[in-house]
Amino acid sequence: EIRFKTLFANQGDGLFEIRRGDNVGGDRYELLQRVYINNDFGPEFEDISIGTAPIPGTPASPNPDDLNTIWFENFTRFSLHEAPVVDGLITVGDEVAGDIKTSWRLSANTGPLPGYPGNTPRYTGMNQTLEQRISVGWADLYSSGSNGQFIDIAGVAFGPRYWLRQTVDPNDRIHETDETNNSFEILIDLNRPGEAILFGDEFVQPGDPAPPTPGDLNGDGVVDLNDWASF
Repeated sequence: EIRFKTLFANQGDGLFEIRRGDNVGGDRYELLQRVYINNDFGPEFEDISIGTAPIPGTPASPNPDDLNTIWFENFTRFSLHEAPVVDGLITVGDEVAGDIKTSWRLSANTGPLPGYPGNTPRYTGMNQTLEQRISVGWADLYSSGSNGQFIDIAGVAFGPRYWLRQTVDPNDRIHETDETNNSFEILIDLNRPGEAILFGDEFVQPGDPAPPTPGDLNGDGVVDLNDWASF
């Protein structure tokens, strides 16, 4: 498997808050997103249903022994994609592996983010079993050792480069100011885990000119016997 550290950042214009609603079955309750109108923590807000979640302590929860959390199922999808070179440009190809992450204990534990002033307010939930929050300009950091921060890559070839993609809210349940910035890819080499492939000290993006691969003499993005023939 490949493990990684990721951020869930609030770059919107309002507090992101999820709350526990009423029970809807023996093992589940309604999950709500509280959207404040005009001001964070102002008197006007709307509670919007964004699905259901397992009740902590029940057999349906991912960890029945953990009672202090909201389990947000299908919160993030991690996927590994082929990176074929087409007309000299690196593109996003088929998915070769992927996993869905259940999030827990969302909190504004990292920030302020670059571009936000040092006094950017940070709001936390007084009781994470009932409400969890990420303030604007802050992020929730998940270490590579956290649950769900991995992709099983059994059977995936180590020769080619791949795109490692994170897609937050893949089922489009969260109400956001911008729905177009929930996915991001970095180019990686499974032979060198922990190192993103850079070109000119910049992260490579889909559609960029393909960065050269040492030994790739025929320019197909793979070092193999065909390169010996080119040599």
